[in-house]
Amino acid sequence: MRAKLRFYSILSFVLMCGLVFQSVAASQNVMDKEKYLQYVSEFNKGEDFEKVVSTYYTPDVVLDMPTIRLEGRDKVLKFFIDVHKGMKETLKIESLLVDGGKLAAQILGEFYFTEDIDWRGKPMKRGDILYNKWFVFYDTRDGKISQVKLCTRSVEFKAARP
Repeated sequence: MRAKLRFYSILSFVLMCGLVFQSVAASQNVMDKEKYLQYVSEFNKGEDFEKVVSTYYTPDVVLDMPTIRLEGRDKVLKFFIDVHKGMKETLKIESLLVDGGKLAAQILGEFYFTEDIDWRGKPMKRGDILYNKWFVFYDTRDGKISQVKLCTRSVEFKAARP
């Protein structure tokens, strides 16, 4: 009887340890606040969008914006490279909520134009700044962003000084 009790005690302990380790492993696969802020920091550098996209996005990521929907890392990467020619984008997180695999952020996006360009159908001069306020909702999977839903809240333009 004692041997059986001891066996079940050991078995219970092993099963509980397995659940704890499984829980710890699962929590490492979640995009938490710290990992999200690392992503924003890397994005703001604007130096290596290929690294940003491969590190922080799933291969089948969906980027849903008011005027365009992109599916897959390759299309998102091409979009980031194309849209940032002649412009430096900085994301400023105003608020962030994280709940398991979902994130919601209120973001101020600052677009500083480094050269005179026609940007998305609008002539922009070097030094012009465009501010966008967004609500952005993220779904994550395996510690990476799998879907981005971006809603524009407001836009403000500041012309470069002559």
